[in-house]
Amino acid sequence: MKKQTYPVLCLITFLFICSVQLFAQPKIIGYLPTWAGFPNSVNSVQLTKLTHLNVAFANPNSSAAIILADGRTTSHLATVVTACHNQNVKVFLSIGGAGASGSTYQGIMSNSTKMNTFVTNLVNYCTNNSLDGIDVDIEGDVLNGSYVTKAQYETFVTALGTALHNANFKMSSALANWFGSNVTNLAAAQYDWINIMSYDAVLPSDNAGEHSTYNQAVSDFNYWKNTKGVPGSKLVIGVPFYGYGWGSYANSQEIAYSTIVATYANAETKDKIGTSPNMISYNGIPTIQQKTTYACANGGGIMIWQLTEDATGAKSLLSAIYDQITVCSTAQEEVTNVNDFSVYPNPCSKTGYVQLNTENASFTTIKIVNQLGQEVQLIHQANLAAGDHQISFDASDLSKGLYYIQILNNQQSTIKTMMVE
Repeated sequence: MKKQTYPVLCLITFLFICSVQLFAQPKIIGYLPTWAGFPNSVNSVQLTKLTHLNVAFANPNSSAAIILADGRTTSHLATVVTACHNQNVKVFLSIGGAGASGSTYQGIMSNSTKMNTFVTNLVNYCTNNSLDGIDVDIEGDVLNGSYVTKAQYETFVTALGTALHNANFKMSSALANWFGSNVTNLAAAQYDWINIMSYDAVLPSDNAGEHSTYNQAVSDFNYWKNTKGVPGSKLVIGVPFYGYGWGSYANSQEIAYSTIVATYANAETKDKIGTSPNMISYNGIPTIQQKTTYACANGGGIMIWQLTEDATGAKSLLSAIYDQITVCSTAQEEVTNVNDFSVYPNPCSKTGYVQLNTENASFTTIKIVNQLGQEVQLIHQANLAAGDHQISFDASDLSKGLYYIQILNNQQSTIKTMMVE
């Protein structure tokens, strides 16, 4: 009996682990900058709606010692760590950032002794400050081949990942497509997850345009998944809590989302104030919901730059993300006996098709549901014989955006996302 029981128990354990991985809660990761009222700024953050908080930034000095930016100290960091851990939020220290010194990183990465010291110091910093991991935000201005080469970067993150994992810490990274060619596939594979910086497609110094669209998020996601070979579950889509202005709205810096919605009526429902060349580009609630739905269906969650720029109450983008993830997670946990369920074309603009295979003859309902869970179109409601089926629907009257195709069959349900454009 023992010889028979052991494999059965192993199989049950394996299936349980797989089920946990399949329905893992998407991450909600927010950056908290050291320059914006840190550490007291943590008190205004809705920590119960986060899974992780990244403290931005710290960097090495020429001796590879870890220095928090903006004169912040480990006592300031302790305030943030305590507040987060009290709400079961994990805290990572983010190294690098746009203000990092390329020459300092060059001196460390080109010297194996200094690099190993830097790795050791980062692990010790996590231990001594009760952190949960390191977020590597060495960006393109430093990771450009002259300061830090892609070979040096690969060597560093491989060594750091090994050391952190051996000490039971995690390692993430903030990466963008525009310097993705300097990140080898092996380097990308070292991370527990990657926070995709899917914003800043245009800057205030460029011609006016939308700097963080839904299509950009999808394209960026597919780059890291298909070109770099990173599993979708390890890709977290970054969203901006800020905008940029041009022309009569010109501003050389980020314009906080909270400022935009406080200044312009109904701004939370839009992505743009004005028209090119006089405009502000940002993400309002509908686009944030669309990106979150895509991240839930295809990736590992949402990353936010940065938390102190959010609005409050019904206009909060963090609340919109949290609420949308709650809806998506509930939908993904439902199961059905329908096989080979697909929707095409996707995105859809006119006629679409639901293709499915039913194991047994059964009464089946197929409908289109919006992001609030409201039925907007009944596609089919009748008996279906066992076998393959292709059922058409008309999407031409639907507003642009994300929807769910829901199948109810044998008192069970399954859902897939569909984009209407």
